[in-house]
Amino acid sequence: MPLGHPAHVLSEGRTTLGAGVAGTLMVATSSAGDASTARLQDLTVAPDVSPWVSARAGLGNGFEAGLTASTRAIRLDGRRAFETQKLALSIGLGASAILAARSTGGGNANGVYGGGFDVPVLVGWRSSADLYAIWAGPRIGADFLSGQLDAGEAEDPLTASGRHLHFGGLAGLRAGFRRLYAVIEIAVDYHRADGTLGTAAVQLDGWTVAPAGALVVSF
Repeated sequence: MPLGHPAHVLSEGRTTLGAGVAGTLMVATSSAGDASTARLQDLTVAPDVSPWVSARAGLGNGFEAGLTASTRAIRLDGRRAFETQKLALSIGLGASAILAARSTGGGNANGVYGGGFDVPVLVGWRSSADLYAIWAGPRIGADFLSGQLDAGEAEDPLTASGRHLHFGGLAGLRAGFRRLYAVIEIAVDYHRADGTLGTAAVQLDGWTVAPAGALVVSF
């Protein structure tokens, strides 16, 4: 899930609404040629392209809260910024509810669900009139998944569980005027996951590049 916001927080009473597209591309992985590990990769890292929407609100005293949703997850976050007119340091904490795999309706398969958290730390700069803003920083997080996967009509559902650790860095650019902004963000992350599919223990590690773009309106 992209952040889609600069290091500076919104002032009290100000809100933003954004919508865009985000992608996650595997550039190196241990899952090549292994069907079970590739399935774990789909559940945890989830390389794909999907739409996302976001709403954020300034709470005052350097605090901000946000809610972001994609086709796979919903993320609620809060953060605190220490800032001057042009420079800012932001520390956040996000919690996510994840739908890793939907039920196909066959047998007793009920899908794979989970939750996770992430901690982004951003350093950023903005122009005097807030026409431009740039930000960058590290982000670390973990997800935990469990449920059942449909193994086909002739087989019982597979019990699935997994743990997923990811960490890396991101950078973003925002440009606009008055109430409308365009946002571009890119993240590079290392992923480490392990779990079970039925009786098989599987694990993977790899790198992703995750670009995202959005339009944001402020009120």
